[in-house]
Order: sequence, then C-alpha cells, then structure tokens
Amino acid sequence: MAQAPTGLQRFSLPPQLITAMDVSGVLEAHKQKFKSVSVEGKVIPVEYDLGLLAAYDQNPVEEAELKYEPLSFCPALPCF
Repeated sequence: MAQAPTGLQRFSLPPQLITAMDVSGVLEAHKQKFKSVSVEGKVIPVEYDLGLLAAYDQNPVEEAELKYEPLSFCPALPCF
C-alpha cells in the first residue's frame, strides 16, 4: 500500500533540468556596497573605555589638514 505524500518528501531533478546560473554580476554589485575601510598611520593604538562608551585616540593630527578640512576629523558629529 502506498503512503500518502508528506510536505517534506525528498526529490531529485533529472540532470537535463539542472542549469548553471551566472550570478557574478550580482555578487560584484553586492561587494561594491560593502567596501572595506583601511586606516593607515596609527602609531599609538586607540584606547576604548566601555564604561563611558568612549574612544581615546592619542595619535598626532596634522595641523594643516585639520585647518583645511576640520569636519573630516569628526564625521560623526552633527552639523548645526
């Protein structure tokens, strides 16, 4: 006697119905959204105070660059 089919039956497709998909374009577009960030020139490691939720960066700052573009050093600060 045959059993009634259940929703979790296992099946396989014939080889002629299986085709390869080229998703390289989709993967490349996804990679472009999430580019990695690299920081160079940190001589002194940044100290984190998790109790105060603060980070202390004691690395020297180039004054000429700070005067030319001051907001580039504090991008998370709100602009008023």
